[in-house]
Amino acid sequence: IDYELVLEDGTGWVNRATGDESEMQNGNDDVTGGGAEAPWSYYYRCDTTRQLDEELGDVFSRIRAGEDGVMLTLASVIFEHDDKLRSIAHAAAELDCLVALASSARQFGWSRPRIVDGSGVLNLQGVWHPLLAVVAE
Repeated sequence: IDYELVLEDGTGWVNRATGDESEMQNGNDDVTGGGAEAPWSYYYRCDTTRQLDEELGDVFSRIRAGEDGVMLTLASVIFEHDDKLRSIAHAAAELDCLVALASSARQFGWSRPRIVDGSGVLNLQGVWHPLLAVVAE
């Protein structure tokens, strides 16, 4: 497996090194692979980063655990109000459909069918399907 090592030197310049994975580690404990999350990346540890690791610990994992905690809390709050949220979403969807139908009725001159009592016979005059009108244009 090939690698590309990108190092920023603090001046804005980026140094790149490429090569074979076996050359990258080659018994060097300062270089570790990215693991399952980023198998294509490598991390180089210098004295400063080792010292920060000892002082601060694994900051990335702590941040990730905090984010996971926030997501779990948010999910539990959402699940608490699941019925209400579904009702609101259903009402919003129905309102959206009615607004779209009203807008189309105004734009294309549609009107509601007139329902009359009678023999139960369906008598349709001057009707057409709205999609057919769009395709025919």
